[in-house]
Amino acid sequence: MLFFNVFFIFAWLDDSAQYHERVGGVVSEALRIPSLFGLRGQDFGELIAWASIAVILLAVALWAYNGKQPGDLNVVVILSKPIAALIFCGVVFDMLHIIIKGYWADLILTVLEDGGEMISIAAAVAASLAVLNGADKIYKK
Repeated sequence: MLFFNVFFIFAWLDDSAQYHERVGGVVSEALRIPSLFGLRGQDFGELIAWASIAVILLAVALWAYNGKQPGDLNVVVILSKPIAALIFCGVVFDMLHIIIKGYWADLILTVLEDGGEMISIAAAVAASLAVLNGADKIYKK
């Protein structure tokens, strides 16, 4: 649960404080990252900013895995799906949003990106409540 808490706290801080946009700008300027494949240097900087946090999250995940309890892997399976959807919507649709231009593309990709992120968070909350409600079944004694 430590990993999931750290992940969602960071996702919240990233969204509210625009971590990846701000740090991505600094990184792209410092490294002078060129535009490539329809993406700006800023976009590559944002991916690098998120990747740097992913390394920290991976370290937390590995540390948490070493202290796992019976039933923890069931929780990981349940919560990993909304997290994967959140990351997919936040990264893939965001990058497609930069590459594909036009009114309809902007409209559709905005709905897919932002709507997908909101649905993913709602699914994570629902999954967390389901885990909490069924904890006696997940953590069999």
